[in-house]
Formats: sequence, C-alpha cells, structure tokens
Amino acid sequence: MTVHLAKRKGIYHAVISYQDETKKWRQKAQTTNLKVKGNKKEAEKIADEFLEKFEKEYNNRNFNVDANILFSDFLFTWLETKKINVRPNTLHAYTLNVTTHIAPYFKDRNIKLCDLNQRHLQAFINKKLEELSPNTVLKLHQHIYSALKHALQFDLIQCNWAERVELPHKVKPTPMFYSTKELQNLLEVANSTPIESAVYLTVHYGLRREEVLGLKYSAIDFDKNTIEINHTAVLVGSKVTYIDNTKTSASKRTLPLMDDVKKYLEAMKKVQEKDKGIFGDSYFISDYVCKNPDGTLIKPTYLIQNFNKLLKKNGLKHMRFHDIRHSFASLMLRSGCSLKETQVWLGHEDISTTGNVYAHLLFEEKVKASSMIESSLNFFE
Repeated sequence: MTVHLAKRKGIYHAVISYQDETKKWRQKAQTTNLKVKGNKKEAEKIADEFLEKFEKEYNNRNFNVDANILFSDFLFTWLETKKINVRPNTLHAYTLNVTTHIAPYFKDRNIKLCDLNQRHLQAFINKKLEELSPNTVLKLHQHIYSALKHALQFDLIQCNWAERVELPHKVKPTPMFYSTKELQNLLEVANSTPIESAVYLTVHYGLRREEVLGLKYSAIDFDKNTIEINHTAVLVGSKVTYIDNTKTSASKRTLPLMDDVKKYLEAMKKVQEKDKGIFGDSYFISDYVCKNPDGTLIKPTYLIQNFNKLLKKNGLKHMRFHDIRHSFASLMLRSGCSLKETQVWLGHEDISTTGNVYAHLLFEEKVKASSMIESSLNFFE
C-alpha cells in the first residue's frame, strides 16, 4: 500500500494504491485542497495522514482478535494485515522470519499477547544474539515492534514493549566498488554472454537487480529518449513474480536514455528479432528486454549464478551483482553529481540512505576540500 501526490487542475490530490483481497490493484484518492505551487511538503503530510487513516480502517474491517490470543498466533494474524501494503518478496521474508525464529520461541513458552512484557522480549533478543548476527536480530525486533504497534492500535495491549529492550548495534556492511577501468573490463568479459544485457544496463544506470530484469521495451521511449523504471521482477522464495510496482514510490522514476545505450538497445532488438525467426514457434514472446536467445526471461538466480561464474572465470575482483549499483553511484559522486542528484537517480526514498551508503566517498570530497582550503590559506605563513 503506497500513497503519492497527483496534480489535478493545479491542486494536489493524495492517491493510495493498494491490493484488495483478490490481489487486484485499486486506488483511492482524496484532495488536499492545496495548490501545487509552494505546498508540496504540506501536501505530503496530508497524504501520509490519509494513508495512515485508510490503513487502519482497511485492517479494521476483518480484524477480530482477543488479547488472550497467544503472541505466536497473533504474529500470523499481523502478517495477514501486511499483505496489503508490502511487496510479495518482503512479505515472504517477514513470514520466513516469523515462522523460523519468532513464533516457535514464544509458542514454546505459551506466552499470551496480553501477558507479553519487556522481560520476555529482552530474553528473546539475548537468546537470538547467541545464534544469529546482530543485523538479523534487529530485523526480528522490527517485525515484533511492527506487530505490537498493530496490537496497540486496536487497544489489545497498553504499550509497545519492543520500544524498551536493549538492542545490539547495527553492523554496517562495506560496499564493494569497481573503478571505471574495472567496469570497462566487466563489460568486455560480459559481452556475448547470456547475462550481457543485464550487466550492460546495470553498469550504465545503476539499476537494482529486480529493476533491470523487469525492464520492458514499452518503458523505453526511443523518440523522447527516456527510460521509465516502473516494473520489477521480484524473487519470492524460488518463484519470480513480475509486478507493476517498485521497491518504494521513489524507485518509480524516469531516466534519460543515453545515446550509447539507445544504440545498444536498438541493435539488441534486431538480434532478438533474428532469434525469433530462428526459434520460430518455440520462441517465448514477451516485452521484456533481458532475455535468452529463445526469448525466455532471465531469472534473478540465474543472473547471480552466472555473474559469479563470470568474475571467477576472468579473474575479476569478487563482488555482488548489487555492487555494480554501488560502483555506478560512486562514479556519479566522483563526477561531481550532488548527493540529491544521486539519490533521485538511484531511486532512494530517503537522502540519508544515500549518504550512509556512500559516506566514505563524501569524506574523500571533504579531504580534497580541506587540501584546497589549506593551499588557499598558505599566504598566512
């Protein structure tokens, strides 16, 4: 469930997109009564309030739970409510964590929702820290916090005990980066391989894996020279789901079609037309850009497996496929793009996300600035 602002006759309207019980996408809109000019922040605030109210009303329609329910059972009731406002792969991750780590612990101890307290949750956190990484434990805590927040909304508990536990510090992963030369080498070794198109587009646009594999030709305007990121290939367990949605509202974005990329795509379309003639009736017809010679779509697991093999076979520095995105962002910042420009291009919802991931690059810029300042102040000596 997401909300965005739409402009209609010079007025901002808040538009909620959600899936109903039949998985059909629907929209609900409400005017903010605010003119577009100079009122975006206030309109966003109204939109967020509209979304919060709608979510509560929507969840309340079929929510009938007693406070005496076992906390382990309540967690699955909470998961049902999440179906309307999280993506399929996110829901799968939530369900896996609840089923594997959270629910069994509290079920074994027969703890009811109404009896749950800070002591129970702290014991859970401490126990899981003996088994799992701090970051994984923090994710489990987030699920519990969200579930209890939901219970609090319906007056099933008096406070959210998850707010009062001691938590481990988050361990920030260190992203890997390829230099410009290393990216050029990567493009060379990926040429004529099954994953060439996915690697090429990711190197040039810094797309997420789900975005590049979900890219369609219909999202590319060869006349206006634009690429719209609005459709993704999401891995849910072992199954791939293709959805007209992105990770966040900010991830849905329109990027300029670079000249070299335009030529590449036009040439690739011709090759795919030839492939269609070769395979005939057995050719899988679709609008997707990244596909095999027989037209079948490149799956996320296939991409990752072949990417790892490609690096190893050609003696390239090992990194995740997602690190191509980090390398692209590194090039943007080093080329003089601002943090805000990088955030918008990458589709980060919050600029702090961009700043946190690429803090070391920003520090490098500060070092350069300090050297320039020091040189400029040498006249005092």
